[in-house]
Amino acid sequence: IIHYLYTAFAEATKTGNPVMRPVFWEFPDEVAFFGVDNLWMTGDSLLSVMVGEIGQNSVSVSLPGYSKNQVWYNFPMQIKNFSENTIRDQFKPISAQKNKNHKFLCSLDQGIPVLLRGGKIILTNERARRNSKLMENDPYTMIIALDSNSELAEGQHFEDNQVTISSDFVLTKFTYDDSTKVLTMSSSSSSENSNDNKFQIIIERVIILRPNHKHSIIKKPNGV
Repeated sequence: IIHYLYTAFAEATKTGNPVMRPVFWEFPDEVAFFGVDNLWMTGDSLLSVMVGEIGQNSVSVSLPGYSKNQVWYNFPMQIKNFSENTIRDQFKPISAQKNKNHKFLCSLDQGIPVLLRGGKIILTNERARRNSKLMENDPYTMIIALDSNSELAEGQHFEDNQVTISSDFVLTKFTYDDSTKVLTMSSSSSSENSNDNKFQIIIERVIILRPNHKHSIIKKPNGV
């Protein structure tokens, strides 16, 4: 998720929204989460659960978004393989409900629980590399997480030269409508003279997560 983090830092630079956010930053209408300190958001799409005890193998927490029927998906740090059965097994949907705790495993094998917010789109690099420099030309996996309230999801992706303090950049925004199966992309660059082609996004697969657990995967999508 290094490029997701990179995009979150770009947003922080422009808007002041912190990269690591308290839950109320994204869910200001849910007063019950104002004092919660065992959950936090990274950007606007990923929710992490704190594991604070030595030898702790599970943790139970209430999830934000119950007032809007928010759905969350287990977000594995490593996808075992890209079969539909594995995707359905690893990205299990969970609906936020008021005053209901959800139990998550958090042993050394499972790691810290991380959840992907429904209604969001993120890009990940799934090819194992020794460092980020070797990932420069790697294609992306696009993960589209649909919410329970609509068939829409949106996200954005920031690219620059990743080296200098000042460089050209391209910000690409994504919108997906599951009712029409149409993915829309639009981009804005740092200047009219910047070369967008040097920041091309190559997507090798698209994973669509649905609240009914009927996830799907499209490998080497046409036109993306």
